[in-house]
Amino acid sequence: MTIRLYRSHEIKDCQWPKNEESHFIQKTFIPLLEHGISRYIDNVHTDLGILIAGECVFPITINSSEYENSYVCSPYSYYISYAQESLHAIATPFMQKTLRGILWGASKILRHCQFNQVVVVNNWFTSTTLYPPIEGATLQKIISFLQKEFPHHTILFRSIDPHMSTFYYTQLQTMGFEYVASRQVFFIDPHQSTLFESRLFKSDVKLLRNSGYEIIEREQLLQEDMARLADLYKQVFIDKYSRLNPMWNQNYVRLALSDELLHFKGLKKNGRVDGIVGYVIRHGKMFCSLFGYDQTISQETGLYRLLSTVLMLNAHEKKVRFHLSSGASMFKKIRKAEECIEYTAVFHKHLPFKRRIPWVILKKLCNSLGKKYMKKY
Repeated sequence: MTIRLYRSHEIKDCQWPKNEESHFIQKTFIPLLEHGISRYIDNVHTDLGILIAGECVFPITINSSEYENSYVCSPYSYYISYAQESLHAIATPFMQKTLRGILWGASKILRHCQFNQVVVVNNWFTSTTLYPPIEGATLQKIISFLQKEFPHHTILFRSIDPHMSTFYYTQLQTMGFEYVASRQVFFIDPHQSTLFESRLFKSDVKLLRNSGYEIIEREQLLQEDMARLADLYKQVFIDKYSRLNPMWNQNYVRLALSDELLHFKGLKKNGRVDGIVGYVIRHGKMFCSLFGYDQTISQETGLYRLLSTVLMLNAHEKKVRFHLSSGASMFKKIRKAEECIEYTAVFHKHLPFKRRIPWVILKKLCNSLGKKYMKKY
């Protein structure tokens, strides 16, 4: 099997496989390769490449340091900067101060050990990654190729868990990957009929029906809506949650709309879009990567609840397993969403001992105390 990595200056010579996955990746990543990632995502700085192994295609990102990067390309941002931002959730001042000190010390060690020198496989610049089917032998050859191509980089697979990426979860372990807990995530099985017949879900549907909002589709969104949609996303993912989330801008929203990279649904009232979701359905799974609503509208309107109901109804209709990502855990738990711990799969056996130390320590912390923190907060 021939394995080839194409960087931005080589993409015109790329020999793309002729399958649906390859076509979708071309639509999504060629604009980023040709025009630069910063044109579409304000806070992602990375070297993007396309790896082709037989019929399999993966976008990969290569970084050296970039400590101020969005966490989708920076494990430092995720495990240090994101954790520092989350300390406000801890009620005890003493514990906050203690953890802040620990994170400060850890940040110095991780920088010294070149923690951000990483290759991320199948990086779609989203909080959650959906993985395509692959044969174990092909996956092993890809790992061997990356070791030789990037002998000084840690190799990462994000968003690995035993439910939504079962094959990868099993195979990567047998190939020598270490698993470092990253967050608690939720998912819904569309065949779980009791969930959609529950009194609470029926109440959600009733609220949506009586909300006065029109559910609009992609075709009903206008070019003049692009700035509004990007702002709705920013209000939630960036302003409300974290500056470390990928800052998709209106150039990306326009691209996603025109090239049908996402399925869009919006909530519109009085001529204005107040809520938007953009989701993908791939390999029998669904994930919403663009979610936003007007934060100035009263919480009693329940825009988060309305948008979540729109997504749930769609997953049920399409009969696809719905990955709800993390956050709003109580909202998801009382609606009977299943939960599990998601991991970053890490391969570092080819690196010097100094470079492996941070991952060894991080694994011990995240897979013990870290899991309790993730479930509680």
